Amino acid sequence: MSGLRARATNWADRFDRALLLIPLIGLVAVWPFLTQSLPSTDDGALHLFRLAEIDRCLRHGVLPLRWAPDFAHGYGYPFFNYYASLSSYIAELWHLVGLDYPGAIAAAIVTAFFASGWGAYLLARDVAGSKAGLVAATAYMYAPYQFYDSAYRGNLAEMWALALLPFVLWTGRRAVIRHRWRDIVPCALFYAALVWTHNVYALLGSPVLGLYVLLLWWRGGRSWRDAWRLGAMIAIGLALSAFFWLPAFFERHWTRFSTELVDYRTFFLSARELLSPPPQLDLALLNPYPPRSLSWGMLITIATGILLRVGSRIRVRSSPSSTRAGERRGEWAFFLALSAFASFMTVAPSDFLWRTVPLLNFALIPWRYLGIASLAGSLVAGMAVGALSDRPVPVSPALIGAGVAIVLLIATAIPWTYATPFPQPEDIGVAEIVGWEYSSRLIGTTAKNEYLPIWSSRLPSDPADPALLTDRDPIIARLDASSLPKDAELVSARYTLTRADLVIDTPRPFRARYKQLYFPGWRVTVDGQPVPQIATSPYGLLAFDVPAGRHRVVVRPVPTPLRAIGTTITLGAALALVSVVLGGRQGKGRAAEEDLGSSKESLRAAEGLSGPGRGGWKSGTHWAFIAILALVILGVKEGIVDRTENLFRARRFDGTHVPGVQVATAVNFGDAFALHGYDLPARPVVSGQPLRVDLYLSARQKIEGVYMAYARLVDESGGLWSLPDNGAPEGFRPPPPTTIWPTDAYGHWAYLAYTLPGTPPGTYWIEVSVFEYGTWRGLNVLDESGRITGLSARIGPVQVVRPSAPPDTATLGITLPLDLDVVGGLRLLGSALEDRSAQAGDAIDVTLFWQAVQPLAVDLWIDLSLVAGERTVSLGSGLPMGRAEHPTTCWEVAEVVRSTHRLRIPAAVDAGTYALEARVVDRQGDAIAAPVAIGELTVEPTERIFVLPSGVAHRLEVGLGDQVTLLGVDLPASEGQARAARGEALPVTLYWQAQREMTVSYKAFVQLVGRQGVLSQVDSVPVGWSRPTTGWVTGEVIVDRYALSIPADAPQGTYRLIAGLYDEGTLQRLALSGDTAGDHVVLAEVVVE
Repeated sequence: MSGLRARATNWADRFDRALLLIPLIGLVAVWPFLTQSLPSTDDGALHLFRLAEIDRCLRHGVLPLRWAPDFAHGYGYPFFNYYASLSSYIAELWHLVGLDYPGAIAAAIVTAFFASGWGAYLLARDVAGSKAGLVAATAYMYAPYQFYDSAYRGNLAEMWALALLPFVLWTGRRAVIRHRWRDIVPCALFYAALVWTHNVYALLGSPVLGLYVLLLWWRGGRSWRDAWRLGAMIAIGLALSAFFWLPAFFERHWTRFSTELVDYRTFFLSARELLSPPPQLDLALLNPYPPRSLSWGMLITIATGILLRVGSRIRVRSSPSSTRAGERRGEWAFFLALSAFASFMTVAPSDFLWRTVPLLNFALIPWRYLGIASLAGSLVAGMAVGALSDRPVPVSPALIGAGVAIVLLIATAIPWTYATPFPQPEDIGVAEIVGWEYSSRLIGTTAKNEYLPIWSSRLPSDPADPALLTDRDPIIARLDASSLPKDAELVSARYTLTRADLVIDTPRPFRARYKQLYFPGWRVTVDGQPVPQIATSPYGLLAFDVPAGRHRVVVRPVPTPLRAIGTTITLGAALALVSVVLGGRQGKGRAAEEDLGSSKESLRAAEGLSGPGRGGWKSGTHWAFIAILALVILGVKEGIVDRTENLFRARRFDGTHVPGVQVATAVNFGDAFALHGYDLPARPVVSGQPLRVDLYLSARQKIEGVYMAYARLVDESGGLWSLPDNGAPEGFRPPPPTTIWPTDAYGHWAYLAYTLPGTPPGTYWIEVSVFEYGTWRGLNVLDESGRITGLSARIGPVQVVRPSAPPDTATLGITLPLDLDVVGGLRLLGSALEDRSAQAGDAIDVTLFWQAVQPLAVDLWIDLSLVAGERTVSLGSGLPMGRAEHPTTCWEVAEVVRSTHRLRIPAAVDAGTYALEARVVDRQGDAIAAPVAIGELTVEPTERIFVLPSGVAHRLEVGLGDQVTLLGVDLPASEGQARAARGEALPVTLYWQAQREMTVSYKAFVQLVGRQGVLSQVDSVPVGWSRPTTGWVTGEVIVDRYALSIPADAPQGTYRLIAGLYDEGTLQRLALSGDTAGDHVVLAEVVVE
């Protein structure tokens, strides 16, 4: 008993109590994760679903190191073969002790924060002492990039990579200076853990570890025996993780992964953002995104340390030995240079390194170097405080310096702690995972669907089993029963998550389809004999041949040769580590004096202490001071800072005005949203380059659906001059779903509208609309009196200027290259016809690409026609080349101009195949060059009737303007009364007749209206969007069918059924003709029951 007590006393004496301070110091950083729900982050949902998948697999006895059976709509996905998932297993440990999925993620984040602090402390403590360790730990935990990863980006894996990196360096340092084989074990383990935590940080951190170990080895005597030992350390670390990285790297050609999926150049930080000061958080902004910057507290501390060293008035005191002081200066210089280099790698001037250094393109995102810059800078900041004397004069300068640095580091990080919490699901099952994949259009929790096997061009539209959309924990039957012959029998079938054991009796051979993606790593056996596996087209699903007779078929996962080799290497490395540990027991006596948690010898040397009680840092007085200081900081933040508006936080939105916007507005979108302002570039936009648009909107009432704002570049007539799909600026975080927007806050949407290459110089506008996600229903823009003015609002203007050099023709989108000199000085590069076939009345988009090969003396226009033999149909005459405000006489030599035209095919055109011809004309419309064929268009035949079908139930004969007559309507009726049942659809058939040809495409509306407003409605181009009114010929009768969905909870009673036509561009309805006033036709009264 006395021996046990002595060992416990010895351990307690050796234990470094500063390790207990790290969680106290980190409380301000982790407090939001301990007291509220997780924030809305970029990748948060991905980690929740990964955790749920791992947990489900483990509960079913499957270790998911390679395959995620529920991903990719339930067809399986090789996600874990490529994704380093140690951080997800850490979260799973928290889930297994009782936390729900969001709570487990939060606990893993909190643990990562603390681990970051512990690792930075241990490394800085061994270099420059405990006070340096505490400051380094604080700086690292409160680095803005840590908050960006945890609360804004939501990248759990990267957080744990940042936590492991200082442990790798700390254990690597100890392995160098202790000269013992057993001391390579911790570093090898931490290094292997880093590789299995984050592929990219393993790639970025490996050179750092190698250079650091090389520096210490070089300054420590350059023993080749040590070099061999340290090389073995790194090799064993790689070998321990070979089970993961070997197949992840060398089997990537089986997936659609490519470094070209991401352009690293779009992820450079600006120097302004990198060095941005702490912001003041706007409490009313729903999607704040503080800058990704270096900590100003860290920079100030580093600058102070540099001044102290340069001034040399306070000497770096680590031990009486000048040699040890030189070693400290060497490490200080190493980490200072590393911080500067890593910071440089985040900005655009480092592009030449990204283009030339091998493997660096696998890092994909330059600002990831902020993690390394933050760690190295934190160590330098700690060493700056480590330079201070610890002797009381009368108060220890080290104590004062450490306290001031800790306060400064925490205070400058406070604005990053205010990420908005977001409601999280309490439980996640397979239905939630698959449902999210369908709604997000992403596969397997990957941003680019990059691990989709190369054998699969796309996934089936339906999931592998309908139960995947409704059940939380289904085991599905993966054999496609429809692939069995009609007279075959599935005698028995036993399924697990990743295995099938089937007995099939078939009278003839057949090819069985298995509802799982084909991917190497599976074996199919028939009566114990392997059979070839087949990837079926186009989905790449697994198939195999089954011979006639009764057979047992087994489908199960097996390792590929490379995976088997990787696993064998890992097991061999583990045995090697065990032998190193057992062999190192010869030095057990010495090891008892030092352990991985603390080192009396290194601590005393670092602190300059000759005895256990000197300087306060060992006696406990200073530890108590730091502990109290940490608690006081937490109390001040929670009790004062978080309850007031101050330097760190303020509410700057008064419900009407958003401060700081470039242009204030007041646009009402359907009484649901208000656009309060926008930002546009101050400088003209270069043709072909992206244009950033920032919109600031608030909710005017409780929003029921998920809505999005949209912006695009248009000319004065509404012609589109940007790509249909907007991009998002790098680093921008969209607002949370509008269903949770309060009315006293606002959201910020930012878009990149990509101007089309060849867009002519001139004045353009930004068209803004708000639509419901999924239904794409747009909200009407209302004026001050509540009248509808349209579906979009225009903001701007925006000036577009020509580029310094013409665009590459490969970027123009030419589908028919021509490269014809049409007339002197004018060349037609080619054309693009969006549709190859159309119906009469349809609109077609035609784009021509012109280039001035020499100055043009006169302004030119074009005529466009359809030509078939002797028939010529004019689609447009006197059309501008490009835009009228940029005539051809203004074109510069070599300038490329895009000329986009939306043209209507006349209603009376005959069906057939036509050549689309362009003719260059002068101001008077006279042709000055021969026509040029720019494409071919097939006009499909249109079935027309000119007599009202017999048996129409209700004849109406109501005119709308002088263009259309509503002849009648058919409705289901009982005893002469139209009726509709709740929860069902009410069929309505309208009979229109064209009185003349129309140049406007009108939309039809059918509404069921009661006392409380519209109960149900349908708006559509007639005949299911297939017969626009511009394609109706005089006298033609149109049979137009609709189905109105009656809500199941609709109040019973009598409703009016109305219909009409309106111009979608202006939302103006056609008025009733004759003596009847109004803009709609009352079709009937309908009883809902």
